[in-house]
Amino acid sequence: MLAVTVSYSWSQALTDLAQVSPIVMVTVALLVAMVADLLLPEATRGMAAAAISLAGLGAAIVAALLLYHSRGHDAYSHFATGDDFAVYFHLFFALLGILTIVVTHPYLARRDFLQPEFYILLLAATAGMMVMGSAASLVSIFLGLELLSISLYVMTGFARRDTRSQEAGVKYLLIGGFASAFVLYGMALIYGATGSTVLRTIAAAAGTQTGSNLLILGVILMGIGFAFKVSAAPFQMWTPDVYEGAPLPVTAFMSVGTKAAAFAMIIRVFGQGLPGLSPDWGALLAFVAVASMVIGNLAALVQQSLKRLLAYSGIAQAGYILVGVLGGHGAGQAAVLFYLVAYLFMNFGAFAVLIVLAGPEGDRDRFSDLDGLGYRHPLLAGVMTVFMFSLAGFPPTVGFIGKFFLFSAAVANGYTWVVVIAVLMSVVSVYYYFRVVVHLWTRPAVEGIRHRVPVGAIVTLAISAVLALLLGILPSLLFGLAQLGAAPVAAAGG
Repeated sequence: MLAVTVSYSWSQALTDLAQVSPIVMVTVALLVAMVADLLLPEATRGMAAAAISLAGLGAAIVAALLLYHSRGHDAYSHFATGDDFAVYFHLFFALLGILTIVVTHPYLARRDFLQPEFYILLLAATAGMMVMGSAASLVSIFLGLELLSISLYVMTGFARRDTRSQEAGVKYLLIGGFASAFVLYGMALIYGATGSTVLRTIAAAAGTQTGSNLLILGVILMGIGFAFKVSAAPFQMWTPDVYEGAPLPVTAFMSVGTKAAAFAMIIRVFGQGLPGLSPDWGALLAFVAVASMVIGNLAALVQQSLKRLLAYSGIAQAGYILVGVLGGHGAGQAAVLFYLVAYLFMNFGAFAVLIVLAGPEGDRDRFSDLDGLGYRHPLLAGVMTVFMFSLAGFPPTVGFIGKFFLFSAAVANGYTWVVVIAVLMSVVSVYYYFRVVVHLWTRPAVEGIRHRVPVGAIVTLAISAVLALLLGILPSLLFGLAQLGAAPVAAAGG
């Protein structure tokens, strides 16, 4: 009997480990990179850490593909799961990490930053995002959130000689900790109301007490914390300052990664754990979505820094994605997953152009730095134009078809009034996106700096620009995968 018990335990342990194998790959790479940083000669540490990080993220992609469509189940006493929703985000975050490393490596050398430490923090943040995507319990969601947040606090202040970076790191730490307290207190209230932190158990318990004031207060507090994390109004005040002060690669990484991780968290908690309270959290998300679209788009009109412009643009984009969350199970969640990938290519691509433009003295993100770029380097200006048009939602880019999916799902679920506001705000956004394009193709009075583009940046920009166009013309290449990714949460919440 003892032999059978031990055999079963090992089998269960291996099965559980397989469910989180992408996270394991990233964690192992992180630990190996830390040891290599201690043992290798200083001249080789940066390149070695980059290679180890790329290998770990590549292994995570392979592990995620092996899990895909394999009937993932809850592991470690319902703390994590390897379902298709988790796999979709594992692939997303691993791809984001690879793109960041490829684009960032020349930048770190140019700015004389500590390269191994940057890659180790990047892996830690990626592991935190993956935990949030695969979490099946409020406890594991919070652990992933804190691993991501602490890593980003340090990365934001990574430019040690730049007072703006240090200021941004302190602001992000203080406000991020405040937001985490809201999330934790809301989770505690939901635990008190339902007696569990496991999402499936919460869904069953919440269905019998939809009028519980304790449960509704927990939802409101968690919603406020989630809005902080996703850079949604009216809790967006930290975003422009942190985006502007942080080094460009950090801004590029967090602008996409934190948003995707936060939306994975929102869909898991609200869609899977609290589907019976959708009228309550739907009203909260509708208010936040409208506030984000209005504040983000109007504030972006007067910005002189591209970092700040893209920060306010990100606030507005968070509002658009929340419109998809309001679309409900199935179509709405698939539209959110589709748009997050679209946002990865068009927003990260825009920041990648700014990373290439940065010099040893610091980032060049003013509008004047873009003047005449189309004449100095047509490739950079061309791909930047594609990204701006896609963010604005011009056909046939992926931004247009992505917004169409988001808005269609919301209309079908009865949120037509929110979609009307979203469309009007999209029209407003055309002004500031087109303003960037005008600067790109306006010849300056004085010839500007000519930029050498590294091979890695060329590949990243080319892939991002091609997919920003190709997925707009052939959205079925991605939307089917988004539907499969959304299916486990839709089934659990439906």
